[in-house]
Amino acid sequence: MLEQEEGYEEIRGEIEMLQQCNHPNVVRYLGSYQGEEYLWIVMEYCGGGSVADLMNVTEEPLEENQIAYICREALKGLAYLHRISKVHRDIKGGNILLTEQGEVKLGDFGVAAQLTRTMSKRNTFIGTPHWMAPEVIQESRYDGKVDVWALGVSAIEMAEGLPPRSAVHPMRVSASH
Repeated sequence: MLEQEEGYEEIRGEIEMLQQCNHPNVVRYLGSYQGEEYLWIVMEYCGGGSVADLMNVTEEPLEENQIAYICREALKGLAYLHRISKVHRDIKGGNILLTEQGEVKLGDFGVAAQLTRTMSKRNTFIGTPHWMAPEVIQESRYDGKVDVWALGVSAIEMAEGLPPRSAVHPMRVSASH
């Protein structure tokens, strides 16, 4: 049965978090349906793909005005999440989504859903190493500032085509912070 499978509780946590979110720069949760074997999560469609997809298609860094727009809109979404005591913890180009109209939306809250209900300082190692703030890697106490750090890394990736220290293996990035 689905309820007994590993990861079910994380998915339920993501659904609960998404139900609480209502902001133009956060992907909207529309509903979920559980069958005997599957759980279907219905989310707002972002037909423009992700920022990472955009960079892969163009095969070149984004223009400065595009980066400024994406970062400004992503920061609006982050400010909202932080106001409601949520930390995303996995901000990167693949999780910054675009609608066909060019709207910017934060998505993929699987990592964020693993948080407790309050935004007190955390100390667990979750995220993607190249985008992680030093305090996350060191498993020190941290808060929403780690999302701002990760967006900064994403801005560098948008400008240069790769995140800082991209030639370094992700686990070495973790060890060197």
